[in-house]
Amino acid sequence: MGVLNFDDVLVPPDHCSSSRAVEEGHTHFLVAGDIYRRDSIDSTHYPVFHQMEGVRVFFPGDWETSGMDGTSYVAEDLKKCLDGLARHLFGELRSGDCLNQMQT
Repeated sequence: MGVLNFDDVLVPPDHCSSSRAVEEGHTHFLVAGDIYRRDSIDSTHYPVFHQMEGVRVFFPGDWETSGMDGTSYVAEDLKKCLDGLARHLFGELRSGDCLNQMQT
């Protein structure tokens, strides 16, 4: 099977998706949405949930001046972004918090 495009998988033209956003030139964004599945409801499954996808496009010039290889640069950037999100959502860690104990 070859590469599918949006028309092949019946994605409507106004659908917000990461590959379409990248094609339009966006380099960092979040996509959030509701997901509906045809699963049976039981004590561990529910067929409706929310999902969020974060995308950031990096270019060689982003990491070349940092003295890091691309993988390390992206990993460090992801760690900083997730740390910032956690601090925004949950506030600063206290000295006794278990996450604070695990930080290196």
